[in-house]
Amino acid sequence: MKKSIDFFKNSDYISQQMELLIAYARKKSSPFSAVVINPLIERSAFAVNTTSKDGPIHHAEMNALESYYQKYGKEDAADLILLSTAEPCPMCMAAIMWSKIPLVAYGVDISFLSKVMPQILISAQEVAKAMDRKTILAGGIKEEECQSLFRK
Repeated sequence: MKKSIDFFKNSDYISQQMELLIAYARKKSSPFSAVVINPLIERSAFAVNTTSKDGPIHHAEMNALESYYQKYGKEDAADLILLSTAEPCPMCMAAIMWSKIPLVAYGVDISFLSKVMPQILISAQEVAKAMDRKTILAGGIKEEECQSLFRK
């Protein structure tokens, strides 16, 4: 598993996609941004946090999942990747796990976020361990660039 995480964290593809996500976050003026990607057939759905407009469950990851499935319908999630500027909260990580997305990468972790705003201090890894699914999680992807989104 460690080898998979190292590959994932050092992947040029993941790095490029995170750069696109960070640019999207800046364009939308939202530090919380996420994208669901199917790299094999070049499909993606970007989203931002819309909790102030749509209610408390509309986190970027939830919106990206919803947008992806609305655009492309339900498909086998085995080839999907979810990238987020921030570590998924317990609610979002549970939704990701139920969606069976096997690869999740994020920029900043919960401990960083908790210094900026209130957080439920349960890591995405803890949520993933509680479910019988193999999910690769990699944090710290473009971490400094993601931190800058939250320091405005």
